[in-house]
Amino acid sequence: MKKKSFIGTLIVLITALVLSACSGPAAEESTSGELQEPDQQPAESSNENPEEEAEAPVEFFVDEGMDLSGVDVCALLDTAEMDAVTGEEISTPPEQMITIDREKGCRFDSPSGHYYEIQLYPLDQWALTEFVLYEAQELPGVGDGAFQGMYSDAVSIRVLVSGKTVIAVRVSDENLEHALGLYELTLQSLP
Repeated sequence: MKKKSFIGTLIVLITALVLSACSGPAAEESTSGELQEPDQQPAESSNENPEEEAEAPVEFFVDEGMDLSGVDVCALLDTAEMDAVTGEEISTPPEQMITIDREKGCRFDSPSGHYYEIQLYPLDQWALTEFVLYEAQELPGVGDGAFQGMYSDAVSIRVLVSGKTVIAVRVSDENLEHALGLYELTLQSLP
């Protein structure tokens, strides 16, 4: 199975699971043919005053880290510094990457045909790291957690920066040292 079709299938399955979990119990058909809601038993409560419990707000919070909405990753990085890390001249103007969620990214190309991509993800995306990278392996001592692996046709690293973001770097020259160097440049440039 190809990596892209596996990821697509995984996304569809996860979406279906989330939707089914959020929809609650299904209505049941009675003998008269009418739909009836299933019997719902209230959960046992340890609170002696059930009115207080009913009034307590339900809080659901996911720490997304820094606000990425106004971040321009292309403007964060100096191509001369990138040239020093990769040993190649970035010849074309950087391109904003098309994103499908809240991440922000930029692609840099060299005359040799190599590309270098840097993306910033909200913190809640960290949990997906091991599933996104093919043959993911931990990178000890990097950031607040890091993995390396293959993503499509390039070496990719994803590094957790606690309280801020997840930095992803993809290098088509498949040089891990270049990926780590670009991570360091990105980390130093974060707003």
